[in-house]
Amino acid sequence: MAHLIVRNSRSTGFGMRGAWALVILTALSVQSAPGFAATYTVSTTQNSGAGSLRQAMLDANASGAPAGIVGTANTINVTTSGTIALSDALPLVFSNLTINGNGIVIDGGSVDSGSGHRCLFVNGLPTTPTGTPQAIAVTLHQLHLNHCRAKGGDGGAGSASGGGGGMGAGAALFIGQNASVTLAQVSFDGNLSVGGNGGVAGALNDGGGGGGGLGGAGSDGS
Repeated sequence: MAHLIVRNSRSTGFGMRGAWALVILTALSVQSAPGFAATYTVSTTQNSGAGSLRQAMLDANASGAPAGIVGTANTINVTTSGTIALSDALPLVFSNLTINGNGIVIDGGSVDSGSGHRCLFVNGLPTTPTGTPQAIAVTLHQLHLNHCRAKGGDGGAGSASGGGGGMGAGAALFIGQNASVTLAQVSFDGNLSVGGNGGVAGALNDGGGGGGGLGGAGSDGS
């Protein structure tokens, strides 16, 4: 079950329509062996590359869940200021992680229902080979999540009926079933979640189309 703890955070703009979504990236500042906690530093507002939030998140995931097994918690410290303008969605967060944002703005670029990117997507890894669920705990501190956008996948086409569009959820912060997130001084402004389009009926000589997912499109009927 997903858990959310909020401390001194606020939501404005579109309100709860797109309040939840994202993954987080950062630049590697400390090299460490798998299984040992590491600290990564974000020193630039660039969308990607060395010192970016995106790279830090990728590195934190790699060391925080080596070989797909969740381990100790890592920390990402943002030392720069300003706005990180996303050119695509941030990576999925699937390891124990604390992000100290230093008041940085993560902007998904959404100005209407047809543009923008998801910001944070926090989700525990699938079960281990023995069937044990892998829960994760994430803390977000001093972040502004603005103009993030999530769109559900479009339904597939079918002869009898088209598949239903997927649910658009978690534009700024999506929290998966096996994840818990603590928010401290985090704000949400102008975020938007949009459902996927329904599939076209009568377009194919076969069965109904598949429904869309959170982000991927459904398959055509066969």
